[in-house]
Amino acid sequence: MSRPARPLRKVPSATPSSLVGAGTVVTSAPSGAFEEGTFHGVYRGDVRALSRYDLTVDDLAPNVLTAARRDATSLDTAFATSYSEHGDARAVLLRHREVRGRIVDRYTLHRLAAGPPLEIAVVLAADRAHLMEVKGGEVVPPEVGLLPVDDRRFVVGERVPANADDEPGAGVAARIEVEGPAPTVADGVLRWSVDPAPGEAWTLTLTITPCDRDGDDAGLVTVAHAAELAAPAPLVAAGYDHRWQRAIAGAVADLASLRVEVGAERYTAAGAPWFMALFGRDALLTGFAALPLGTDDVLDTLEALARRQGRAHDPRTLEQPGRILHELRTGEDGVFGLRPGEAYYGTTDATPLFVVLLAEALRWGADRERVVRLLPAARAAVRWCLEEGDVDGDGFVEAVPDPGGIENQGWKDSSDSMVHADGSLAAPPIALVEVQAYVHGALLGLAELEATIGDPTAAGPLRQRAAHLAQRFREAFWSERLGGLVMGLDAAKRPLDVASSNMGHALWTGILTLDDAARVAQRVMAPDLFASWGIRTLGSEEVAYSPLAYHRGTIWPHDTAIVAHGLARSGSRRAVERVAGEVLSLAERFEYRLPELLGGTDRADLPAPVPYPVACSPQAWSAAAPVLLLRAVLGLEPDLPSGRVCLAPALPKGQTLTVRGLRLGDREVAIDVGPDGAVEVAGADGLHVEVVPVR
Repeated sequence: MSRPARPLRKVPSATPSSLVGAGTVVTSAPSGAFEEGTFHGVYRGDVRALSRYDLTVDDLAPNVLTAARRDATSLDTAFATSYSEHGDARAVLLRHREVRGRIVDRYTLHRLAAGPPLEIAVVLAADRAHLMEVKGGEVVPPEVGLLPVDDRRFVVGERVPANADDEPGAGVAARIEVEGPAPTVADGVLRWSVDPAPGEAWTLTLTITPCDRDGDDAGLVTVAHAAELAAPAPLVAAGYDHRWQRAIAGAVADLASLRVEVGAERYTAAGAPWFMALFGRDALLTGFAALPLGTDDVLDTLEALARRQGRAHDPRTLEQPGRILHELRTGEDGVFGLRPGEAYYGTTDATPLFVVLLAEALRWGADRERVVRLLPAARAAVRWCLEEGDVDGDGFVEAVPDPGGIENQGWKDSSDSMVHADGSLAAPPIALVEVQAYVHGALLGLAELEATIGDPTAAGPLRQRAAHLAQRFREAFWSERLGGLVMGLDAAKRPLDVASSNMGHALWTGILTLDDAARVAQRVMAPDLFASWGIRTLGSEEVAYSPLAYHRGTIWPHDTAIVAHGLARSGSRRAVERVAGEVLSLAERFEYRLPELLGGTDRADLPAPVPYPVACSPQAWSAAAPVLLLRAVLGLEPDLPSGRVCLAPALPKGQTLTVRGLRLGDREVAIDVGPDGAVEVAGADGLHVEVVPVR
């Protein structure tokens, strides 16, 4: 059975829901249904292994009563069906879906009242389209349907493989196994005639094993091992805002679901379904945000990036000695004309962020021997920042466009993101404000690493370089018109004199004086940037502002959380409290899975947040955002090598906050903030805990 190729609608009828487990992604309507012509489906290895999954009862789609995700990997849906002449449902069909590499759908039908037998049918098909074809709304290949192997085993593909008991073989998109009553099969449709007595139940389990384009499922993580990978860390938060508990629980579960294991490498993928890949910037910022969950996963990611760190010059991949990769895909296709498994290095910010995260991980108690092994990679990264990253020798790192790849090589990488005050596009290469702050953080971070575990004589010169950069940075990037920092400098060193969230990133790297940090904190909290739900990427009063433009007015939760952490480090605790409240409200609206981004509208314009089409869900740095916000609200700054922990809570007056399961090295720490601001810390034996009182 096959159907002709067809174009796609880009936007489903409702905000999509995703389940992710052990590298497999199921994107669907909130009920779990796949809508025809959308990007719904089962994805693995960058290929859509199932594009169609239709469930009918008596040839009709059953009515959805409820649908709720249990966690990142499972979904429960209840359907009403078999209606009487009075409109009463005579049966309820329950479906419990779990994604653990394989997809397991367990159906239970409960007969509520007497009636004729029910005819249940399932149609499965696959177009085996590459996910970027799907995302772009291109015409995708024809679908192939379902073929029987025996009475309870089936394949979705062009033919039944000869060795059906072993490998599926080329042309197979997925294998299907039935546990329970055997179906009848006609024209690729699985059918069951169901007639339980009132009060009785009928059960069925479908197990779907996705395959790559060669029909191979050998790389599929086993169900048991996938469950082990998805086991959440025990971080729990509760107190003045009831939403903390569910926001943190959702963050922990989503981050666990995005963990990927490829050979000896383990890392957090950037997001489902489009970016189940290693992204340098995304993985590093996610790791920074997720440090309260522990440092082991962070070190796994740093080691994966260090193994791929640039060692030579390659104009195809933009590899340079010391440079940290931008993107590595291990599925069916590479990016920008590269082969699968071949890294692309274009980004500017991942390299300094590597050093920032390594130094921060050591402060959080990361395994010292593993950090020592990564010290040469940190040194090479700083060399890249000071040498090849500074393309014109002016002391700043510039983002150089790649005609065959990415035009803007910062986190705001869309082609129209870099603008001047008159709305015109800025000419590259561009020295981004946040990248210079990251470089400053990398210099100080490497100085700290050298002083603690490396060559102490190298620390002083690195700190001097950082101080010199901070002075030049202020001269080049400060705007009195804005009362803050410009977004960057264009090729002619003209400032991009627009209000943007970029300036907020400078608050958490130490590059600003206390006075300037206070002014930047005040500026990012002004109404043109701080909106309902978070902080806009571009101020609403700018000529180029558009609330649904990818990086010119939207709100990104990870961006907002980074700014909030900067606000905490600069002492703006009441601002942190306000930002955290907005992000928690957003999380509540999205069932505690923060979107990758959303429209920059305000409640005064629209009462509900506006989702962005084709956004990833879950997305790693958005998933980690509540954890970083919790750290910001606590004002938590550990320094385990020096034996100190600083806390400066930013809670509403008279409120409490309780945190359990926070990881500091091999310690599991509990923190209680009382209504009078008093702080109690348990599990921090041997550490000096300093609490900064609220002024």
